Amino acid sequence: YPADSFDRIWEFDYDSYGSPKSTNASVTESLTPSFGTPSVVLQTAVYAPGEIVVSWPGGVDSAFFLTLEFADVVPPSSGKWRRLTVRLNDQHWGDVNVTYLSSSVLYSPRALIASQYSVSVRSTNASDEGAVLNSFEVYKLLPLSGFVTNADD
Repeated sequence: YPADSFDRIWEFDYDSYGSPKSTNASVTESLTPSFGTPSVVLQTAVYAPGEIVVSWPGGVDSAFFLTLEFADVVPPSSGKWRRLTVRLNDQHWGDVNVTYLSSSVLYSPRALIASQYSVSVRSTNASDEGAVLNSFEVYKLLPLSGFVTNADD
């Protein structure tokens, strides 16, 4: 991806999760922690009136790291912030305050291991527009057995 300093590939798949909305205004990434998500990626989000659910297969031999970023790209009708709750495999994983044009992040500090993964994002504000999600990153942990570096490196 040209605007990504880590050369990550960003694929957009909004139709599976809700309605895409975007802005031309710059979206500021959270400073702590910062994952270097390009503003152009954060400038589009998927919105759903109920919940956003993302699932993928796992396995006992598969470990993953997960990062989610949230930012309102359309001002909430309440004029305030949106509060979301995130569940991972039907277990509470975290709560996030989402503000207009400023991202919030939720990530796994340790590898996750399960046979199946399901992440659901739902708004806890009764009066707002529902759930929002800007970026969803999954990193698979790969074993490096058999690969060694030169002892002089």
